Amino acid sequence: MYDRLKNKNEVPTIEECIEHIGTCKELFEIVNTFLLDEIKSINKIGFSAHDRCWGLGYHVFLLAKIIYN
Repeated sequence: MYDRLKNKNEVPTIEECIEHIGTCKELFEIVNTFLLDEIKSINKIGFSAHDRCWGLGYHVFLLAKIIYN
């Protein structure tokens, strides 16, 4: 699975990312649900050239809008 996540030509699914987490899967699902449902964030899977692997990022546009307006 680790080699699969290092391949920048194939975007992994969210399920593959969660599978790679292993024992922290339940905690990740709780945090992920909170960020998506309560804070209304948007998640995106992207390839990090620095780390040379895939990562999951969250963007909270509503919060930024409130702070900077």
